[in-house]
Amino acid sequence: LENDEYLEGGDVLPVTFDGRRVLLVGFGVRTTKAAAIKLALDLIPDHVDYIIGLSHDPALLHLDTGFTVLPNKVILAAAGMFGAGFLIDENRRLNPVNPLAYAEALGCSIVRCDKADAIAHERCNLLPLGNRRYLAFDMPAELKATLEQAAGVTIERVKGTEIAKATGGVHCLTRPLYC
Repeated sequence: LENDEYLEGGDVLPVTFDGRRVLLVGFGVRTTKAAAIKLALDLIPDHVDYIIGLSHDPALLHLDTGFTVLPNKVILAAAGMFGAGFLIDENRRLNPVNPLAYAEALGCSIVRCDKADAIAHERCNLLPLGNRRYLAFDMPAELKATLEQAAGVTIERVKGTEIAKATGGVHCLTRPLYC
């Protein structure tokens, strides 16, 4: 990456939608739109089918603070954080898109949590452990049950209040296993 192209791992989430390889790239405080465009030029079509860029609220350090994708097309997103974005398709054409509306059009269900809760407690920051198991910090029982039922996953909770105060979550601190 060069010049105004900055990218941090917490802003990049690889997913598949309907068998297509998608890279979600959040841009804001730590990652630039220019970096997402550079990724598209480098990765499409050999490694990624398309890229969705999500402009996130400057209060979020990274995309994974307020957004994650779970199995069964379930998305956990902080309310009011993602209204604008873009899609770079397989022909490397850039088009504006509302990321959450686009996800809903693909058949995704969106579970929303409070913006302040997402920021203070890294609520949307989940770590995939493999075999439909995830790890989360101190997730409220009601939200845990909703996500487990909708996504068909198991979420294990660990104490993370002190780590979350330093604006880090389980996804930020580890290497996810996508399987």
